[in-house]
Amino acid sequence: VPQTDDPTTMAFTVRAVLIGTFWSMLISVANTVFSFRSNVLAIGADIATILSYPMGAAWARFIPIGILNPGPFTLKEHALIYIMASCSTTPYGIENVVTQVYSKFMRNTSISFGHSLGFVLVTQFLGYGLSGLCRRFLVKPKAM
Repeated sequence: VPQTDDPTTMAFTVRAVLIGTFWSMLISVANTVFSFRSNVLAIGADIATILSYPMGAAWARFIPIGILNPGPFTLKEHALIYIMASCSTTPYGIENVVTQVYSKFMRNTSISFGHSLGFVLVTQFLGYGLSGLCRRFLVKPKAM
């Protein structure tokens, strides 16, 4: 990896966003499904990192150059895909919803799909909101 940055190479491309979104969704769904097993299996962002490079290189080779293919697959795109995939985990509130609805535990069958989805989304967005509020203290100071 070079020590200097080339500002002419693009990182935020349609290709990187599509491949990163694909891996984020796949890892999130797989980790959610596997979290209900007795032996929990977790798929990390390393799998996405290893498998996204051949996907990006094949995309750069076989898709004609244009909006979907800005040129060769770069390290910046690969890093962006890793960042996107590492942010995808099992949604926090999913275990709470399943515990409330499951008949052996709480038998709360009055919870609808909309309530469940709302609860999961609110808990996820609360975390993103808190991280946005702390950005001024944790990211911006140059003295750290």
